[in-house]
Amino acid sequence: MAAVQLNGALPNGNVGRQLNGTVKIGQQQQQQIDVHDDIADRFHAAVKIIHSLPKDGPLTTSNLTKLRFYALYKQATVGSCKGSRPGFWNVVERVKWDAWHRLEGMSEHEAMRKYIDGLREVR
Repeated sequence: MAAVQLNGALPNGNVGRQLNGTVKIGQQQQQQIDVHDDIADRFHAAVKIIHSLPKDGPLTTSNLTKLRFYALYKQATVGSCKGSRPGFWNVVERVKWDAWHRLEGMSEHEAMRKYIDGLREVR
């Protein structure tokens, strides 16, 4: 019989979706597990959908929405923003850095969830 110790839960408190911990088989073996349900799969599917949206057409996103998706994607895949802020003359990179930097401290799972939720708002 295996015993599972849970070290964490999803930000919404739903323990059933994420297991991070140690599985003890008997008293001798320990095996690390990292299972986080399908949130990563749903996130990657949402990324594919957003990237496949046509530049022109009935379903488009504003630059502000694109910026929000960019920041959430970076937070979900890289983590908190590192490096120094781009210079004043590099306007596009500076705006992207600022958007990402505002998410500092947000967990990768929370960023994935917000990215998925953001897809639902695209019309």
